Amino acid sequence: MFYFNDIPCNSTRQPICEEFSDTEYEYATLPKHTNLHNKHVSDTSVECPIPYVPVGDTCLAILFYTATMNWPEALLACEAMAGHLAKINDPELLRAVYLYLHEHDISDGSFWIGGSDRDGEGAWVWLDGSSVLRGSPMWGFRDGLEQPFVNESTNCLGILSGGYHYFRDDDCEETTKYKPICEPQW
Repeated sequence: MFYFNDIPCNSTRQPICEEFSDTEYEYATLPKHTNLHNKHVSDTSVECPIPYVPVGDTCLAILFYTATMNWPEALLACEAMAGHLAKINDPELLRAVYLYLHEHDISDGSFWIGGSDRDGEGAWVWLDGSSVLRGSPMWGFRDGLEQPFVNESTNCLGILSGGYHYFRDDDCEETTKYKPICEPQW
């Protein structure tokens, strides 16, 4: 079981990592759906390989403790955890991520997820090639206009704390705001 302690932000610490073989995975099992009042909503559960945790009906690693990074660096961070940037492909999962961020007091963070239109402006796809849902309730508004903007310099998908964790298109090289949300390779 993992426990995290609060330490001063100016402390210098390095992560402790352990590599697991395919047969040595440990699993964390938590209720599949939990609301803000920690009331169990479903009888089913999700088993996640460590360091991933159940969020909604999937397993995610929300790397709130890392430094901010650009989207390509976030891809590499997830790959180092035997995963990839998360695919948040339905409103219920987006809601579960939002609730998780608030329940764990990390809602002030902004996060990269696995969508982009780098291969064709306006053609938003997940890393697996499937289409990113468009419109409300997935995408947020900026300056009164619904995202995503048609803009050659904003080609990577994030969820921004200042935008209530709705989808936002941003510059893939943006390094001051985002940390990765990863999901395991299945």
